[in-house]
Amino acid sequence: MRRGPRISGLSATLALLVGACGAPIEPTPDCDAFVACTTARDVQQGITTDMVRFQPGGACWGNPEIAGLCDRGCRSGMAWLRDAFTDLPRECAP
Repeated sequence: MRRGPRISGLSATLALLVGACGAPIEPTPDCDAFVACTTARDVQQGITTDMVRFQPGGACWGNPEIAGLCDRGCRSGMAWLRDAFTDLPRECAP
């Protein structure tokens, strides 16, 4: 069995793909604030909200288009929380 060239080709392909991905996109300040607010509110209410997609390494930060959508979602989410609730924790202050 000749595996040497195949493995080398696979390694080269993976290196190209990883290089093409570019630097990871970091969560935006608006999403950091939304995660902090929601997490603090969850503690206050004794509930758990799935915020993984907004955190570093989450699904929101895979490419610029999705990152933009998530950032807008975080801003909208914060605005909604501030309009909907009067007893938000200090982490939710503007």
